[in-house]
Amino acid sequence: MWGMGETRVRVTAEHTNLRYQNADNVEIACVVPTGQELLVHGDIEGNWLPITPPDDIHVWIYGELVRRGRVVRDRAQLRCGPGLSFKVVGSANQGTVVETRGRSGDWVKIKPPAGLVVWVSRTAVTVLPTNAPSEIAPLPADLATGLLTALQDHTNPPAAATSATNLVAPPRLPPAVVFTTNRAPRTDLPRALATLPLTDSPLQGRHMRFHGTLRAAVPGATAAPARYRLTSADRSGGIGTLCQVVANSDAFAALPAGTVIVLEGPAWWLKNEANPVVLLESFTVK
Repeated sequence: MWGMGETRVRVTAEHTNLRYQNADNVEIACVVPTGQELLVHGDIEGNWLPITPPDDIHVWIYGELVRRGRVVRDRAQLRCGPGLSFKVVGSANQGTVVETRGRSGDWVKIKPPAGLVVWVSRTAVTVLPTNAPSEIAPLPADLATGLLTALQDHTNPPAAATSATNLVAPPRLPPAVVFTTNRAPRTDLPRALATLPLTDSPLQGRHMRFHGTLRAAVPGATAAPARYRLTSADRSGGIGTLCQVVANSDAFAALPAGTVIVLEGPAWWLKNEANPVVLLESFTVK
């Protein structure tokens, strides 16, 4: 959820551009729809507002500058595309932890590191009161009870269930997930995932219930043929992806982007990907 006292804005213009720098003539980082909430990372004065990057945004770094998930050189340049012809949009110092999202040749696509911001025109948003409710729906109280407050090492098996449902926050997910233990894990991989490399997590195939906001999948964010993803507020106040969603049919065709739903299905963790892939079995609109 959003933190107390943080400045939030809501997009009021259609197809609003977030840019890597505070000017109209620079590269577009992503396009956000009307109604999306953003977290301001700094002052709200002036014609442009610094924004915590939503999960859709990524930057690129030369592959040899990253070892074991960390930057190995100070002032390593971050670019808006995979090559020297793309503009520099920031830098990272030695030791910075990076989350890899893909690769193109010698270049690695990463989540923007802490401190890097994108910019939105002040005319495209309205500032929300600090006590305004967020569009991100919280978990019902009965489900929220028992959620772990810290992430668990997914190399260790889940704790034994003490009731029909044991609440666990899987690794690298915002705490808006319910891990159900009253169903056996699925051992056969769906055809869509059969050729993709999996981690050795003991959570593979477990049935999960996710509560979040339905959005289109980010192109290139997963090797799975996922057309949709579910999102929630991440720990920095931005929009974080909970899971990628694979469905046997276009079950969400009639739902507009931004619909809050609870979905359930078996989940798998792919190598080099931050979010699980869920095979949709059922969902309800909240």
